[in-house]
Amino acid sequence: MKQCIIITGYIEGSISKIYPEIITATPEDSAFSNTSPVVLCADGGYRLAQNEDIVPHVIIGDFDTFDGMDDDTPNAGQIIRVPVEKDDTDTMLCIKYGLEQGCDSFVMIGGIGGRLDHTFANLQALAYLASRGVNATMKDEETCVTLLTPGTHTLHRSEYRRFSLFSYSPACEGLSVHGAKYELEQGRLEYTFPLGVSNEFKNDTVDISFTEGMLLVIMNHQR
Repeated sequence: MKQCIIITGYIEGSISKIYPEIITATPEDSAFSNTSPVVLCADGGYRLAQNEDIVPHVIIGDFDTFDGMDDDTPNAGQIIRVPVEKDDTDTMLCIKYGLEQGCDSFVMIGGIGGRLDHTFANLQALAYLASRGVNATMKDEETCVTLLTPGTHTLHRSEYRRFSLFSYSPACEGLSVHGAKYELEQGRLEYTFPLGVSNEFKNDTVDISFTEGMLLVIMNHQR
């Protein structure tokens, strides 16, 4: 499994606390080895990485909110500039770059909160990956978000206490939830009603299965 870590332009919390497993790399390291993840910054995410002495392999963006970025910027790795007027967000460009490098697991650090339209765009980016069978999560210090496709999945409590389930398609059919405070057997979630909000772990793991649709999972800390 080859992992891609994307540092977004908006992060609530510390990168190293959100994802302690992040491997800092120098621009001279190979971004395409099988032993270390590809670390990308989406535009202004580089500022946030720089604050924690994290050196990305590649920075991708139009730099419309980032003055002073040039090819001689210290510890910047490779810089890929794109036009301001484009169809893809900077984060989506990072996702496509990671896919081109053969990555099959993605962690987006941040991307939750701030501008609502940016958060929703990032949710759609997760859906883009999920629809292609690629495992992806989006995390900050409070929240972990993922999108699931039909099948059987396990949520791990870890430090999380609460989780919510939402249909990210017109409906999720045949939904079963076991190991939670509120369990469900062969139920249905629709995207016009928030039936699955604020559930809790009863056990260390929660098993989820469903037969149709796309399921948005949001886990929160105990705070």
